[in-house]
Amino acid sequence: MNVSKYQPCALRTANLQTLSLDECAFDRLHSSIGLMTEAIELAEAFSSGDVVNMKEEVGDMLWYIPLMCRGLKINLSDIFSSEQWETNPIVVSSPDSIIQICGKILNAQKKAIAYENYIPTGAYIDMLRTLTRMIGSLAERYGFTLEQCADANIAKLRTRYPSGFSNMSALVRNLSAERAVLNSELPPSALIE
Repeated sequence: MNVSKYQPCALRTANLQTLSLDECAFDRLHSSIGLMTEAIELAEAFSSGDVVNMKEEVGDMLWYIPLMCRGLKINLSDIFSSEQWETNPIVVSSPDSIIQICGKILNAQKKAIAYENYIPTGAYIDMLRTLTRMIGSLAERYGFTLEQCADANIAKLRTRYPSGFSNMSALVRNLSAERAVLNSELPPSALIE
C-alpha cells in the first residue's frame, strides 16, 4: 500500500458535511461516546480488580443513560419499566458484552449523523434496557446494586461540581476527594433528591 496515495483515495469517499446538531442530537452523540468510553474504563477496572473503580464506572454509565433519554425525548422510566427485568435475567461475567452493546449504540449515532440513517426510538430503548441489565448484572456480581452506583455517582459529581457544571471543573479534578467519596459507604438512595 502506498500511504501517500491511500489517504486522498480514502478521503474522496468521506462525508464532508459539517456538524450542526440540535440539542437532542448533541445529547445522543455525547451520551453514545460517553457510554463507550465508560465501558472501556469499566473493562480496565475489571481487569485490574479495582471494585471501587468498577462501581464508579457503572455509575458513570448510568449518568449517560438519562442524557440519551433526553436526546430521544423519552423518560428514564421507559428504560426501567419492563417485565424483562424480572423474567429474562442477563448474566454478565465480563465487560466484553457491555462494550459490544455500547458499540451498537455508538454505531447508530454514526449512521444518524454521517448517513442520515435513523433507527427507531424503540430500538434505542431495547439497547438501553439491555445495557442497564448488563451493568446491573456485573454490579451484582461484585456486591453492589445499580442504586448504590447511582448514589455514589451523584455524590462524586457533587464533589466535582459543587456549584453545577463548568468546563474547568470537568478538566481540573480533585481525584483524591472523589475517590474518598466513592470509598465511603453510602446508604441506598441517601443522596438522590
